[in-house]
Amino acid sequence: MPADYAEVLKELEDQESTLESELAAIRAAKPAILLLAKKQGMENRKLFPTGRFVGVGASRAIPDLLKNIHVALTTSEIVDRLKAEGWTTEAQNPVATISATLSQLAEKGFVEKVGEGWKSRNPFRATLVNPATFSSTAQ
Repeated sequence: MPADYAEVLKELEDQESTLESELAAIRAAKPAILLLAKKQGMENRKLFPTGRFVGVGASRAIPDLLKNIHVALTTSEIVDRLKAEGWTTEAQNPVATISATLSQLAEKGFVEKVGEGWKSRNPFRATLVNPATFSSTAQ
């Protein structure tokens, strides 16, 4: 049976309208929440983390970070850039965490050591990292 594209389009427009209304409500509430947070002395950044690596694990964030960088970065530079883009960790030593992850990524062929730094081995492959890839090394 052929699809009724007019009906599909109408349904999508209705859904879009609903989502736009919900987004408008969120945007309207955000300034008030930020004001209350300031009155309580809380930092906005902790309330609303931003950046492309918020909530992203290191094994996904590192290849994504390195895929557009054409010079080798040291482990500390990688940590600094990840943090600047919202990456967080509970680890007491983030540099050691990133160093271990870089070694695992190198074993899997995603990054390579160049002098004192690291760079993406294949920028196109960098977006395909799956954390399950590391399940065999995390024993």
